[in-house]
Formats: sequence, structure tokens, C-alpha cells
Amino acid sequence: MIHGDVVDGPGARVWDARSEPEVFAILERAALSAAREIGACDLAGIGLVGPGGSTSYVARHATVELLDELQRTLSEGPVVVSERRRPEVVAVADLLDGSQWSSWDDIGVRAYLGFTLFVGGEVAGVLNLYSFEPEAFTASDVAQGLALAEDVVIAIGAALERDAA
Repeated sequence: MIHGDVVDGPGARVWDARSEPEVFAILERAALSAAREIGACDLAGIGLVGPGGSTSYVARHATVELLDELQRTLSEGPVVVSERRRPEVVAVADLLDGSQWSSWDDIGVRAYLGFTLFVGGEVAGVLNLYSFEPEAFTASDVAQGLALAEDVVIAIGAALERDAA
């Protein structure tokens, strides 16, 4: 699993630190890196899980913001699955297959790959990758996403430790 080693309520600490310039910059760089470096990734964002399941998103594209808002409003979608079930990786080859999320039809995003970010054993957030093509993500994309998610967890943990010192 993708874990950091920060203790003392780390999920809450990441949530509280999300507006800190250093933590926000880490999250923003990770989303931009994913969109640039992972072959099939057209859009990326990071959702943070806060107290009571509230969420906050880091996204640099209006479509990602729309997807995040849609999922939050309807309480459905692959990110909601990631947050509820807490798997390390969630992959959806075709978001329109079976019309599980029919409200996504008009958005144009077809494939999803998500990586749950665990800090100190708690879910701190999810790295979300989207593609406009169905079945776009490969095993190599999963490996790159896992490596990037691990880097995000380490960077957030280090920032929180510096902040606590």
C-alpha cells in the first residue's frame, strides 16, 4: 500500500495543511506530472479526504473540477469508490460500460485510474487520472502512477514533519 510514516492523525494533518503553500505545491506538481508523464493520462487531479469524509481537490483543468464536483454532488463515481473501499489502486477501463455512471456520458472522459494516498495508515487522498479513450491505461501506467503516488506521500509526510518541528 502507499503509506507515509507520519503519526498523530495524519489524514487530518494533511487536510489542515492543504492550503499551506508547500503542501499545495506538492499536490499541484504531482497532478501536472501525472498528466505529462503517464502515457494515457489526459487529465489528473488529487482529492483530499477530510473530517467526516469532506473533500478538497487540487486540479488545474476545468474538466477535472467538473468531474470532482459531479462525484461530490451525486456521491457516485470512481473517486467515491476509492474513498469508500480504500483499495490501493482503482482502475475503470470504460466509465460508460454498463452505464454505471450515466451522468458521465457528456463529459467525454472514458477511463479512470486512481491511487489511494495513505499517510500514517489513514486515507489522506486519491491521485486521480483520467483518459478520453476507453481501456487506455496500461500496466506501465499503473506502475508509473504507483511511483508518483508514493512520491506524493513521502513529500507530504516530509512537509508535515517540517511543519510540526
